[in-house]
Amino acid sequence: MLEIIEEFMVACIKIIERMSKIKHKEEKQVHMAEKSIREKAGDLLISFGMDPSWKGFWYIVDAVELFVDGNSVTDCCRKIAKRKNCEYSAVERAMQNAFNKLDWDKDYVKDFFGDVKRSNGALIALMVWKLTKNRIMQ
Repeated sequence: MLEIIEEFMVACIKIIERMSKIKHKEEKQVHMAEKSIREKAGDLLISFGMDPSWKGFWYIVDAVELFVDGNSVTDCCRKIAKRKNCEYSAVERAMQNAFNKLDWDKDYVKDFFGDVKRSNGALIALMVWKLTKNRIMQ
């Protein structure tokens, strides 16, 4: 009889441990789902090897956030330039430099962006589409 109780207790402990792991995994997924588009964009760029110390990094993150709100990439650049008190062309150039510094030979960068034209507009639009459609960074 004692053996049966002992086996039952071991089985209960295993079930509790499994349930705890499942709950932890679900909590982690909920936390990731709560990330803002801005955080997701920043995490994505960092995972591609983009340095957050570059102005272009932050301009891209800002542009992604503004693009989601319904702005065109051109409007995003104008608004960012106004916020940062700089020229529109400086924003465009900094974003393009940041994209150009990515290692486009890396498989994960190629897989994410594919054969899309390497313009700021196309790259930002693709990022927004994939990030908002819950295709990545969940």
